[in-house]
Amino acid sequence: MNFSQEDEDRFWSKVDIKSENECWNWTGYTSKGGYGQFYLNGSYRGGHRCSLVLAHAVQPLNKTWALHTCVKNKKCVNPNHLYYGTPKENSCDMIKDGTQAKGEINGQCKLTEVQVREIREKYIPRKYPAQKLAGEYGVSSGAIYTIINNKRWKHLNPKN
Repeated sequence: MNFSQEDEDRFWSKVDIKSENECWNWTGYTSKGGYGQFYLNGSYRGGHRCSLVLAHAVQPLNKTWALHTCVKNKKCVNPNHLYYGTPKENSCDMIKDGTQAKGEINGQCKLTEVQVREIREKYIPRKYPAQKLAGEYGVSSGAIYTIINNKRWKHLNPKN
């Protein structure tokens, strides 16, 4: 990522800069997921990534993601709250911080937690099969199988 002085000035003009320990929130355009987006060299880039590049210039070769130390503040671009990491470290952080997009907060989900519980209660092989449930809930029978076999919606599994 290459920034001209004009790009850098434009970037920081979209940041509500506070003390070095506070979150510096992005005030410009944000993605559907709530992360700041900065238009640079013909495409949008994550504001938190841009902040890291501007602050540290050199990115470690094996750590390509920009991660937050501040929990649940996707708009924060304070370089003191950001660090380079791996996709695996990002996933671990999301689980630890409770920000993993699972269940109803996953933007791709088609069912509610109530419906998933109903599916698990209703399913009876050969009497109330996955195909019938799939039609009733508007999903594939494969989706039903992942629910009843606890491959998806694991957080609703009473055994956990």
